[in-house]
Amino acid sequence: LIPPEDLTVVSPDDATFFCQATARPGPDMTWWRVEEDGNLNQIMEATGVYDIVTTEMGERVRNSTLVVIGSQPSDTGTYLCQAGNVVAMDSASVNLTVYVIPEVVLPEEDTLTYIVNVTDPVTFVCQARGVPVPIITWNRGGLLLTGTDANDMIFDMEDLNSRIVVQPPSQSLIFTSDGNVYEAERNLTIYNTMGIDTGTYTCEADNGVQPNDTQDFKLFVQVPPVVVSLTDNQQVIGNATDAVTVEFAVDNAAPLVALEDLTWYYSPSLVAMPQGEDITGLMNRTSQSMLTFSPFASNTMISLTVSNLVRDVAGAGETDEGRYFLVARNPAGISFDYTDLVIFGPPTILGPPEDQFEINDGSNATFVCGAFAFPLHELDWTFTDATGATTSVISTSDEQDTDKYSVNRSRETIVMFGALTVQDVQYEDRGRYTCTARNILGSDTASATLTVHVTPVIEAISATTEVNITNSASLACLTTAFPLVSSITWQKNGEELLLDLDGRISTFEFEINETYMSSGFLGSGSIESVVSMAGFTEAQVDGLGDLGVVGVLTFETVERDDTDSYTCTATNFLPETATLSTVSDPVMLVVLERPDPPVNVQVAANGALWVVIRWQPDFDGNRPIQQFVLYQRIL
Repeated sequence: LIPPEDLTVVSPDDATFFCQATARPGPDMTWWRVEEDGNLNQIMEATGVYDIVTTEMGERVRNSTLVVIGSQPSDTGTYLCQAGNVVAMDSASVNLTVYVIPEVVLPEEDTLTYIVNVTDPVTFVCQARGVPVPIITWNRGGLLLTGTDANDMIFDMEDLNSRIVVQPPSQSLIFTSDGNVYEAERNLTIYNTMGIDTGTYTCEADNGVQPNDTQDFKLFVQVPPVVVSLTDNQQVIGNATDAVTVEFAVDNAAPLVALEDLTWYYSPSLVAMPQGEDITGLMNRTSQSMLTFSPFASNTMISLTVSNLVRDVAGAGETDEGRYFLVARNPAGISFDYTDLVIFGPPTILGPPEDQFEINDGSNATFVCGAFAFPLHELDWTFTDATGATTSVISTSDEQDTDKYSVNRSRETIVMFGALTVQDVQYEDRGRYTCTARNILGSDTASATLTVHVTPVIEAISATTEVNITNSASLACLTTAFPLVSSITWQKNGEELLLDLDGRISTFEFEINETYMSSGFLGSGSIESVVSMAGFTEAQVDGLGDLGVVGVLTFETVERDDTDSYTCTATNFLPETATLSTVSDPVMLVVLERPDPPVNVQVAANGALWVVIRWQPDFDGNRPIQQFVLYQRIL
């Protein structure tokens, strides 16, 4: 028997085995497939998968050819050529290996085009099947992408490899209708994407069986536009009735910004964000001035010209002075910038100061007063206190700040120039602050109010009080706060004090001010009555102004269980902030009683002329027992 030779083919090529046998009488030839369990399965030609041709070469020689038609991975295995006659039988085995050309396979949910916003990560998934196992590599424009370790990224704009991670390859064996094939996967992730990353990324599968397979992935990185004012210091100056132009550059956008994606806003105030009147496409904003918009091609310069400028000198409510915003949009985001238009004349305050609410904790309060003016202006600040008295506090023309007030003298931004800071805010700083913008042509003013919120303070609480049982007693808690303390609650040994339903224990509060005291609630309605009733000194009460509130805890008659430690809690409510509370130090209320009789009195020992008597003291009435008196009763 001349055995066939081992064979390797690439699917779906045919695999052909040749087997020759010599014997007398001439042998019969058969082919067998060796199954995985070792059993033999005779190959029959009629299946359509195999073709068997056997020819006689004389009386003794037989040639047999087995053709595996359109080989598939499932055909990989061992085959047996067998020859036999009436005398003997012989056989030879042969191995068939079927390779599969690599093929990139996309998951059903995957896509070939990715659109991400700049800085967002993106991951391309590449899976390939074949035999042997495909090796997957990534490239961009022929440049091999090796990536870097996720912990070593440096995000170098010029080096794409510094911002990508190529996942280590993984593989698995996949069962298909044509047999088992290997599936490999290797993904590419780009971090901190940039506009320059837009392009085509190719995964290539190679397992040594030609040709290799490739798959292109398209990446489009959307970059938000960048809007930049082209005007020096973001400010243009013109005369009334003149024409001025504000120019902006719109750049770097991907996709490009279209004309319909541009919006113009006008605000008479120095606001930080685009708001106010939408003037996009308007020809007239006031009754006199005209607006002209330049043509726009994506990612270029665009301008707005305001002609026949109007300045609201007479207070008619119409002016072209103010802040002009250009807003550009694309799917990646929004960008804006502004230019301020100033018309020659006296100052105009376009950003009046806003009312401030501060808590008296030593923080600072800042008033911003933005004004337009050409020629340049100065800002003066005055303060009107709670009594109505007005004083000058500081000016941008002053050479230096004071301990209490400071002002921004930098003209780099119109908004912050002249901003007033009240330092270490105290209750006495409450009132109205007025800014006056002035130049050689005139002035303009605007005001704001500073409201100082004072957190509750326990100024004083009654001292330790001793009172005889059944007598009345009171504890007082002197507080200050603004807004005034709204409630004063009492605690006994740290727990909320429950008031008796019969009124034996009660509480009340009163304000320390002339109006309340003159109402007669406290009898004479004087400071002296507060001092007398609450047990405070005049020095403690005097000077609290209209911030003081006294809380009183009264006992109509005291009982033994009233002896304990007491605290008061003062609470007020701060608008737009929170509820604030302060707890006092503890104070003792001691109820004095006569001591209880001794207990366990007994004769411990005795003699003819002596006796030993022992006893135990009971409740001492909250005072140390001074002596025990022993009486003898003659029986």
